[in-house]
Amino acid sequence: MPVVSNAGYTALSKVVETWKVSYDTDLQKLSITPEGDAVLTFESGDDIVEGYRSSTNGFEDKAEISDYVVGSCDNNVKAALEDHAFKARPADQKWVPVTGRGIIYQPEVSNFTEIWAASETQILRRKCFECDLTHVDIFYRRFDTNGLPEGFDLLDTVKSHWAESDNNRNLETFKLYSTYADAIANENHWTYCNYASNVGFPRDCGPIGYTPSQWNRYEPANGAKYHVAFYVDHTPLPA
Repeated sequence: MPVVSNAGYTALSKVVETWKVSYDTDLQKLSITPEGDAVLTFESGDDIVEGYRSSTNGFEDKAEISDYVVGSCDNNVKAALEDHAFKARPADQKWVPVTGRGIIYQPEVSNFTEIWAASETQILRRKCFECDLTHVDIFYRRFDTNGLPEGFDLLDTVKSHWAESDNNRNLETFKLYSTYADAIANENHWTYCNYASNVGFPRDCGPIGYTPSQWNRYEPANGAKYHVAFYVDHTPLPA
């Protein structure tokens, strides 16, 4: 659920209905029928917590709203977001989106080679909103000395054709990491990786072993994780 900065309330406070009572002497029948529409009166306020607690809607435990309303935005929104794993990106990091689909759609760039050439760290990041926790955020770091090999299409490789080659081989041309800090320090790299030319990144690669069904594929998209996006790191290397 999105975080909001302020929420008021509206509550039904009064209902007025008009009824007509009549008696048919011939049929000896009493009739009671509504006359017109009910008139509803509402009350409103700026504090949803107080409105909830003072309501008379039958809820017995009205303190539970404190589990969802954290109070002053100035002091609590950041902490509330981080409790749900939405941590702010460090100010010194810059990620350039190059393609994305689903709820994290990004228009695909036409100048990927130039964007990659401007990356001092040579790190490609994939985010996946429907993957297992181990694969929500993956950092792919290359170790080329003169940019991408000639003729090697890295973006197509990670999108749909995760094939093993002299240009794409675990622990030789690239390594995978679970955190950006590990990628920069070249520590705690993933130990298992495999390939398939008909699916995309990262096939069944995993931090410590075979991990299936976490790959994406742009063409065709069936059977794959769909809500994914890729980013190139443009953070300067530490001096």
